Amino acid sequence: MRSMDYMKIDKGELIEILAYLTTSAELLINEPHIYGPLRLLEAANRLIEMAENKGVDTDDLRELKQKINEAIEVVIKDEEKFKKTLKEIGRETGKIVKQLP
Repeated sequence: MRSMDYMKIDKGELIEILAYLTTSAELLINEPHIYGPLRLLEAANRLIEMAENKGVDTDDLRELKQKINEAIEVVIKDEEKFKKTLKEIGRETGKIVKQLP
């Protein structure tokens, strides 16, 4: 994993995302299977927002966040569209990773 020295996350932000992830893990035991990917996307969205709040603002991240929000909006209404959007999000994330130094 590459270092992000330019982006310092404070303890409160770290605790917030940890709390979300750990409580999601517990809740997922009794929730429908589709909620797992939904909760992971919500965590990714929160991480992007944290980065934006720290001044990391790129077109790639904005586009990824938009795709994530599209997926979150359709998860309950159209599971097939949600799955398709998940694949698109994976491809977009891969492109961003390949651009890292």
